[in-house]
Amino acid sequence: MVKKKGIPITVANIDDKFYEFYNRYPHMNAAFHNGVLKGKVLTCPLHYATFDMTTGKKLRTNN
Repeated sequence: MVKKKGIPITVANIDDKFYEFYNRYPHMNAAFHNGVLKGKVLTCPLHYATFDMTTGKKLRTNN
């Protein structure tokens, strides 16, 4: 996690491309950098929702 203009940003290297995104899940304000990244899918450590980090789309919600 880094800060860009004071905003917490997570940076991920996925298939040799860098993606940056706001470092908070939409639910419970959890930090993305605490999740598990496998390929391009990031899993929330609190409720196991999954997100495609190359598009920003939510893939699955478990809460």
